Amino acid sequence: MEALSKEVIEKIEQMAVDAHNKENAVIEIDGKKYWTATKERVLEDWRHDLLKVSSLSSIVTYIKDNREEFKPEDLIIHVESHGSVNLYEKTTGEVKKRTHIMSAGMENDAKVFPFGKFMGTEEFIIGLLSLFEEKGDRDTIVTVTGNLKSEKSLQNTDNGATTKYDAHHGVVCTLSKVSIPQVVLLYPFRTFRQIEQPGSTFVFRYRADGDGIISVGLFEADGGAWKHEAMSNIENYFREALPEVQVIA
Repeated sequence: MEALSKEVIEKIEQMAVDAHNKENAVIEIDGKKYWTATKERVLEDWRHDLLKVSSLSSIVTYIKDNREEFKPEDLIIHVESHGSVNLYEKTTGEVKKRTHIMSAGMENDAKVFPFGKFMGTEEFIIGLLSLFEEKGDRDTIVTVTGNLKSEKSLQNTDNGATTKYDAHHGVVCTLSKVSIPQVVLLYPFRTFRQIEQPGSTFVFRYRADGDGIISVGLFEADGGAWKHEAMSNIENYFREALPEVQVIA
């Protein structure tokens, strides 16, 4: 069989390109461009700038208000973490590129409780009342903290020749019928406010310094399991609000 010349090969290749372009040409309708073969919009012409919001409800509202532009079944909601959610359109067009439409993230200045450190009782109580849901052991901890008292005691050591006295400050609760809990269940605000806040166990600690000043603190004791629960709650929120949209977490 006679080998094809370079010129013939180039001509065949050009004919193939011309045929493809003819079959999948771009036409414009009402200012929007479409591929004739696939009837899909030309991706480069209608890609959106990324919208950044701070609530889950903004994503729900956006999808419902733009049903003429986006088909819900063509969208994907990705729960990236307890504080980050992204809305994408499934791969479309010639380049098969997924479009990133919207991103929801917790505000950078959103205040959260400072776990893992001691603080004064007044600051501690204010934090409990403003940064936790009103359930679990929150009210008990508020009551106990408001009734902590520092007591000074002297301990003597006598070796027969000299006697040494050491002063110690202890912390007690002045409420006779209330014991001080060591491990508590609380529901702090740590994810989007539109969903139920996951509960966690915390170690409650208190101490008094040399001047008898009391400080208290909460220390996390669940190993970060709350983050997975928060992501599951976010996923359920979207599945209920937008049952026709695919949600992955």
